[in-house]
Amino acid sequence: MEVHVQRHAQLQGHKAPVYFTGNSAKARHIYSGGSDRMLVEWDIETGMNTGVICQTPGVIYTACVLPGENILLVGNANGGIHVINLAQKQEVKYLLAHRNGVFRLKVSTDGTQFYALGGDGVFSVWDAHHFKCIFQANLAQGKLRDIALHPNGQQIALACGDGFIRILSSETFQVMDAWQAHESSVNAVVYHPEENILISGGKDAHLNVWDLQAPGTAICKIPAHNYAIYSIVFHPDTKIFATGSRDKTIKLWNTIDFSFLMRIDHATHEGHQRSVNSLYWSDYQNLLVSTGDDRIVMLWDIHTLNTES
Repeated sequence: MEVHVQRHAQLQGHKAPVYFTGNSAKARHIYSGGSDRMLVEWDIETGMNTGVICQTPGVIYTACVLPGENILLVGNANGGIHVINLAQKQEVKYLLAHRNGVFRLKVSTDGTQFYALGGDGVFSVWDAHHFKCIFQANLAQGKLRDIALHPNGQQIALACGDGFIRILSSETFQVMDAWQAHESSVNAVVYHPEENILISGGKDAHLNVWDLQAPGTAICKIPAHNYAIYSIVFHPDTKIFATGSRDKTIKLWNTIDFSFLMRIDHATHEGHQRSVNSLYWSDYQNLLVSTGDDRIVMLWDIHTLNTES
């Protein structure tokens, strides 16, 4: 598989490390947030900053849009969730969700609930209409770092700071399976879009591929980076996925055989000069979005030739 990479744009404006990027409520727009406590919206067609959506008292780790509600949820380092009405451009609720930072927010498959992952090791489930907590459980001694929803809608994977992956039932939220996945913290998890496979990235810099028909069984364990892996995302259309790491690089991988394809760094593609903290693959022109400790949001045009089917 031949891969071509070009930096599409460099978006500047943040005044501190950027920890999050994700989809906006608007087409062709994205959000980013981080240590400067500002959630910023960008037009990825023009590369322009279209406004600060909110400024929070705590560092921003995560955000997500409630589909159809015109509501944005923003998780901060103090354990709170800001509920922002995008039409009114104001905060309508503040949820005291966790005793430590909210590291990830995710909307359920049917859109009726959202999940919050805490630095206190607590997993919480919230009613997306009334913003009431309907379930919570202390699942780990360390932080809960990432969440993935299985394409079949029946299970949830959690990346845990104690090195475990925990698989929950999406109906009861009870732990169905758990296994030691990395030597230290599991920082990222993602389900393969076409196979019954889960992929994880850890503080140990390894990229591990798991067979979900035999939970805890590794298909392969790849020493993928020099330092911690923070993010894993799949290309919307082609057989590629990307990893972002504290080692300042983005790496591209084949989704079929998990072989290494390309390294994106400052020397080769004018990439990030510090830790790569978050990745998001936009449906708009299939641009890969990356953020880093260098305070920059970057857009990447990545396409393939002779793509395997």
